[in-house]
Amino acid sequence: MKFTYYPGCSLESTAKEYDMSMREVFKALDIELSELDDWNCCGSSVVSSTGPLLSLALSARNLAISENGDLDVVVPCPECYLNLWKTRESIKADSGMLDEVNRTLEGTDLKLQGSVDIKHPVYVLVNDLGLEKLKEKVVKPLEGLEVVPYYG
Repeated sequence: MKFTYYPGCSLESTAKEYDMSMREVFKALDIELSELDDWNCCGSSVVSSTGPLLSLALSARNLAISENGDLDVVVPCPECYLNLWKTRESIKADSGMLDEVNRTLEGTDLKLQGSVDIKHPVYVLVNDLGLEKLKEKVVKPLEGLEVVPYYG
């Protein structure tokens, strides 16, 4: 099983531990992650306040790059996941929006089609790998550990 991996800004800085642990878990489960080449911020920060098109275009660029590899994208950060997913849903629902987003990408040699799926790591573990296979791979049960969520 292979996916494109979009770490996003925070997983390369303040959430580095999340990035490291997720990569190691996926490696142990024989799920290959290929980091998206030349990715950019998804636009989750202040960008959305400048207008929805810029925010969509930033995520669209990442999705267009991913489409070149023809692999679905794993996105661990909830905010990045939401932005990439919203972009894909926006262009699926409105072909005019797809055209507008692609106009903003002119000059980048990229064109978005909307052909890849955006997946959270938990979705991959539960639905793509499957709970039974996941249980088979458990080396050390997590009983007694405190779990900390990552909100993005």
